[in-house]
Amino acid sequence: MSTLKSRLKTITHSRPIIYGTHATLLKPADKRGDPSHTHKWTVYVRGIHNEDLSLYIKKVQFKLHESFEHPVRTCEAPPYEVHETGWGEFDIPIKVLLNEAIERGTINLVHTLQLYPKDNDPASTTTTTTTAKAVVSEHYEEIVFNEPTDDAHKKLAAHPVPVIPKRTPLSITHPFLPATEQDELRTLTAANDKVVEQLEKDRERLERAEEELARLKAALGEE
Repeated sequence: MSTLKSRLKTITHSRPIIYGTHATLLKPADKRGDPSHTHKWTVYVRGIHNEDLSLYIKKVQFKLHESFEHPVRTCEAPPYEVHETGWGEFDIPIKVLLNEAIERGTINLVHTLQLYPKDNDPASTTTTTTTAKAVVSEHYEEIVFNEPTDDAHKKLAAHPVPVIPKRTPLSITHPFLPATEQDELRTLTAANDKVVEQLEKDRERLERAEEELARLKAALGEE
């Protein structure tokens, strides 16, 4: 008996994710015995509203610079994030392994850790307060499930696609920071609006690409 599951040829699901980093300056008392470390930072993959992604993500692997102890960090359950301190910027390959119950596959991403403000970077936000300076760099991506199985379709359909609210700040938290500085970071509404605007543009671009792909598939099917 065949174990192959039938696919729904006309169905496509997409689920948005955010991946990126945020960093703040270390105070002298927080340098943990290493004066060369200037920042504390987090790299992450998460949902638009920090929703649970484990329905379709099995685990996330982050590959840090080889100078870090155990540079390959794997998160097998939410939150998919790694917290570290350091002094330099570098590319972080991110491997997202999908949940086999929905779809087998791997998504490869790369994000550059950003510690310092950069002008004219639409994917980054910067703010300076009296006690904290945060640099946030995020990117929007969509995981697309083409022709899912009937079971996968039902599971995905039971969890509607989250909507990006306009002019609502993305949540920013960091385990190293005390509560007072956490509150300050949550006041980055104006800066985070820039991120939301860029995410919406990226989402529109992806929607246009999906529409063009569907048109091409339809045209090929008619031939």
